[in-house]
Amino acid sequence: MTTLKMQRLLNLGAKAISLAPLQQPSTWLCGRANIRKASTYKAAVLREFGQDLQIEDIKRKKLQGNQVRVGVHSCGVNSSDILMIENKYDKKFNPPFVPGFEVCGEVLEMGKDVTTMAVGSKVIGIIKEGLGGYAEECIVSEQDLWTVDHAVSFDSGAALVDTYATALIGLNRRAAVNEESTVLVTAAAGGLGLAAVDLATSV
Repeated sequence: MTTLKMQRLLNLGAKAISLAPLQQPSTWLCGRANIRKASTYKAAVLREFGQDLQIEDIKRKKLQGNQVRVGVHSCGVNSSDILMIENKYDKKFNPPFVPGFEVCGEVLEMGKDVTTMAVGSKVIGIIKEGLGGYAEECIVSEQDLWTVDHAVSFDSGAALVDTYATALIGLNRRAAVNEESTVLVTAAAGGLGLAAVDLATSV
């Protein structure tokens, strides 16, 4: 399914854009020696509300035990991102910061406590704290990452995050849905509603 068809199906208010790495894949993909030695990465930084994003070198942070470093291939452009950049979002972020929280990419490195991921896995993730998706790489909590089949394109993966990840968190972590649960989804014609119905019927 193409990214365009996926977006129409889910009625997304956001679109997935490709953040092609500034280097060739052979120089940065998981497991490469120079990745472990790299001290910085490129990111689109917001310095002032309402202004253009600036491409800058960002210093790499050390991973905590449950964190995963993801090489970003695609990141969603959500209406929330626009509101954050314009300082109109409910949750405030003070510049400078790197927008973007719906990513699809590959696992580059894992914290010592990570058990469900593997270096090289294709993943989708939602960055709930700190943002940082508009970059060559970002850090995501293990619990907010899901592996996807390598046949899924990076753009399609990024388009899935806002709807399917949100629905999965609600059904799994909040509602603890199981095979015997009855699920009522209101407004099921929207992107999130369609995702919730799809996941609920697949339990």
